[in-house]
Amino acid sequence: MSLLSENQTKDLNAAIISYLSLSGNVDPQLVDNLRDQLDCSAIDEFSGILERKWISVIRLQKRVMSLEEQVKQLESQIELTGIHSKSITDGSKWLPRSQRFRLQGHRGQVNSVAFHPQILQLASCSDDCTVKIWDYESGLIEQTLRGHSRSVIDIAYGSDPILLASCSSDLTIRLWDATTYNNIRTLRGHEHTVSSVRFLPDNKTLASASRDTTIKLWDVISGYCTRTIRAHSQWVKSISPSPDGSLLVSGGLDHLVTITTLSGETKAVLRGHSHVIEKVLFAPESSHAFLNKISGVAQANGSTGPVGSATGFVVSVSRDMTMKIWDIRGKLVATLVGHENWVRDLAFHPSGRYILSVADDKSIRCWDLAENPPKLVRTIPQAHDHFISSIKWAPNDYSQVDNPRIRCVVATGSVASDVKVWS
Repeated sequence: MSLLSENQTKDLNAAIISYLSLSGNVDPQLVDNLRDQLDCSAIDEFSGILERKWISVIRLQKRVMSLEEQVKQLESQIELTGIHSKSITDGSKWLPRSQRFRLQGHRGQVNSVAFHPQILQLASCSDDCTVKIWDYESGLIEQTLRGHSRSVIDIAYGSDPILLASCSSDLTIRLWDATTYNNIRTLRGHEHTVSSVRFLPDNKTLASASRDTTIKLWDVISGYCTRTIRAHSQWVKSISPSPDGSLLVSGGLDHLVTITTLSGETKAVLRGHSHVIEKVLFAPESSHAFLNKISGVAQANGSTGPVGSATGFVVSVSRDMTMKIWDIRGKLVATLVGHENWVRDLAFHPSGRYILSVADDKSIRCWDLAENPPKLVRTIPQAHDHFISSIKWAPNDYSQVDNPRIRCVVATGSVASDVKVWS
C-alpha cells in the first residue's frame, strides 16, 4: 500500500521521467514507453524537482546527524559532571566545571570581562585597544568597539540608563551606549594609566582608579570629575563601591586595602598583604550570613546573620598568592591559600556561598564560605593556556520578577587573548 496520495504518485512519476529524459543516460524510447505507461503527459514543469528534493534530503540527513552528535556530547557532559534537572533549575550550588565556548578574536591579552545587566551579552577588553561584544549563548561576536589608542584595561556596565564604561592606558575613560554601542562621552583628567572603573549603585556616578595614585568620581551625565581622592601612595590597581554606594574600597602597588567615603575620608586601612593587590571587591549582601559566621559576629539573640551596616566585608586578592577577607573595621576574617601564582581576580556566586578566584597558575578555584575556615571545594586546573586575568558571574535572570533565577554562566579572560564561557 502506497503512502502517497494519487496526485502525489502522479507528481513523483512525472519528476522521475523528467529526470530520466534529461540525464542523457537512458534510451529515449524507454522514457517514452514509461511516459505512456504511467500517463505522464506534462513533465516540463517537473524539470529539476527530483534533484532539488534529493539535495534537501541530504541536507536534512546531515543536520539530523549533527544534532544527534550534539545530543551525545551533552549526554556525556551530563554524565561527566553529574548535573541533574534540579541543579539546572536551582543554581544555588552550581559551580563551573567545563567550558561551553572559547571566544577568539582579540589580538592581545584580555584584561577584563563584563556581563550586560539585562541581555545575553558579554563584553571583553584587550591590549589590542578594542572592546568586543559577544553573544554568550551562541558564542558569536556581535561588535568591536574602537576608540581607545592604547590598551583597554578594564570595563564595567551600569544600568538605567545602561552604559558601558571602558578605561585605558591612553589616560581616558569612554562611555558607550549599551544599546547602540556608540561612544557618547570621553572622560579626561587622569595623568597616567586608568586601571579600574566601576559604576556606583545610583548609576549617576562612575569611580575610577589610576596609576597616577588617585581615585576620581565622575558625573555620568555631564562627564565632569566631581572629586579626586588620594588614598594611596602608589598605583591604584582596583576599586569597588559598597552595595549601598556609601563607601569605596581600593588596592594597589602599596600593598594596602583602603576604605574611604565618597568625600575622601579614610575609614580603614587594611594591612596584611605582602605584594601588589590586584583586585578588591565589597562582598555582596547575600554573602553576609556566611561571613558573619566565619568572623564570629552574632546578633543579640544569639543567631548569626547580617549585622549592622550592609557594607560589612571586603575581599582582596594579591600577587602574594592569597585572597583575604576583611570586615570594614579592619579585622582580618580569613586568608585563603591555594593558588600557586599571582591571584588576579575574584567573583562571588550569586547565592553568596562561594567565591571563585583566578590566577597566573591558570586555574579557577572555588571556595565554600559555608565552611569555617572557607574550604577549597573545586579546582579547574589549566582552565586557560596562559595566565587568567579576569572572572565574572552572569547577573541573575529577572524575567520573572517574583522569582529571579541564578544564571549558571561564568566568563573568564586570559593573557592568551581568549575568553571562555563556562556553563
